[in-house]
Formats: sequence, C-alpha cells, structure tokens
Amino acid sequence: MQRDSRVQRRSAIALVDLLLRLLTAAGLALDAGVHASLAHLYDGVGGSLSEGDLFRIEAALACLVALCVLATRWRPAFVAAALVGLSAIAVLLVSRYVDLGAIGPIPNLYEPAWDVQKSLAAAGEIATVLASSAWLVLERRNSQQRKEQIMPLSRSTSLVGVGIAGVLVAAGIAGGVAGGVAARGASPSPRGYGHHAALQHVTIVGNNQLRFAPSTVHLRPGKVRITLKDAGAYPHNLVIPALRFTSTSVTGDPGGTVVSFTVGFAHKGRYRFYCAYHQSAGMVGTFVVS
Repeated sequence: MQRDSRVQRRSAIALVDLLLRLLTAAGLALDAGVHASLAHLYDGVGGSLSEGDLFRIEAALACLVALCVLATRWRPAFVAAALVGLSAIAVLLVSRYVDLGAIGPIPNLYEPAWDVQKSLAAAGEIATVLASSAWLVLERRNSQQRKEQIMPLSRSTSLVGVGIAGVLVAAGIAGGVAGGVAARGASPSPRGYGHHAALQHVTIVGNNQLRFAPSTVHLRPGKVRITLKDAGAYPHNLVIPALRFTSTSVTGDPGGTVVSFTVGFAHKGRYRFYCAYHQSAGMVGTFVVS
C-alpha cells in the first residue's frame, strides 16, 4: 500500500510538472503569436528601430524560451519565462497609460487604447508568469524527490515537449512572415502611391473636452487631405510623430480657424497622432492604415 501511494504521488508530481510546463509554453506562444501577427502594422512607428521590430524581437524571444521550457527542466528557463511575462505586462501597461516618449533607439510606444489583441497578449503573459512561478515553487519544494521520481519520464516528456515547441515556433514564424509578406505585397511603394490611389479626405475636430473626434481614423495607403477644425475655445494642432509632421494650430471661438493639409501614408500600420498642447490631457488618436 505504501509503495502504491508513492507511485501515485510520483505520477501526480509528474503530471503537475508537465501541465505547468505546457501552460508556461502556451502563454509564451500566445504572446508570441499576437506580437508576430501585429508586427507589420507597427513598422511605421519609429525610426531605425521600429515598434514592429520590437514586436518581432518579443515574439522570437518568447518562442525560444517556450522551446527551452518544454524541452528541458532547466530552472533558468523558467526564470526567463517569468521575466519575459513580467516585462511584457509592464511594457503593455506603461504604453497604455504613460507617454514616455522615445528613449534612445526605442520609439515612443504610447498608445492610449485597448483592444482584443492586447487582451490576448496580456492573458498569455499572465498565464506565463503564474505557471512558471508555480513550477519554480514546486521544483524548490520537491527538488530532491523529483530527481528520483520524474527521471523515468524525462526522456518521453522531453520528446513531447520538443515536438510541441517545434509546432509553436513554426506557427509563430509563419504568422509573422505571412503578415509581413501580406503587408509588403498590399502596400504601394512610397514613390507610386500618390499616382494610383484617389486622394482621401478626412475631417478631424478638436473640442473643449480636449479630445479628437474621431480619435481613430481608418485609411488606405496613399495621400490624405486632412481638415482640422476647432470646435472649442482652446488652440489645437495635429502632430504625427512617425511622419515627423506638425500642422498649423487652429483656434476656436472667437474667430475660429480651420486648416487643411496633405500627408502621405506609404505603408500599412498604426500611426499615432496628438495635439502638442494637450497631449498630457489625453488628446491623442490613431490613424489605422490598412
């Protein structure tokens, strides 16, 4: 009976070990998949190092750590998984609520919006942190016993882990490559977009609530004629950092003014814009070019 109890306990420990490793890798895979699929949309944000490049780095790192977690029982791999998840959550929250501006080669990541993709990435990152932390706690408490109990299953578990990791890494790479190819294939070249696409017209209004209406503008790649109006008493302008463009300021009552200007979006992506006077108050928006 005592032997049967030990066998059952060993089996339970082995099962929990495997489940925590799979959950850690699944969280990393979800995080990698979201960042890889969105990378091409953020290539227009930044200079020599774009936000899209940072997304690809995040996806590649998450895939690499997922491979290590599944194929080995190396403690530093789980520490790395927890750090990847924590850092990704921190960046996600800071970029949502704090405008830090560009920091060296790192572009301005500020995007005061929340969508389904961010929710999925956050879910994967939280799952990664919780599962990897639980594995580390369990490993510390049972390290000596696990060496004796899990060893017979280590080879088969590692083989399963390698197979699953290969699928996850391939899926992440394929998603990123497919998204990038689709973006490059569908986007007109900077030289030719103005000749083949009709000029688009957009009106954006700044109000007394220190908001743009609309704050999210959907466009096609090409030239856009933007009319900026002031519906309130405060001065406003429109800054598009990715294009290094700043419009003339407009003022509301009394003697309200309207300004129109033309800009070009040569590539698909998300282009942040803001009012230089009221950015800190949340007067920001996004051009979604698709």
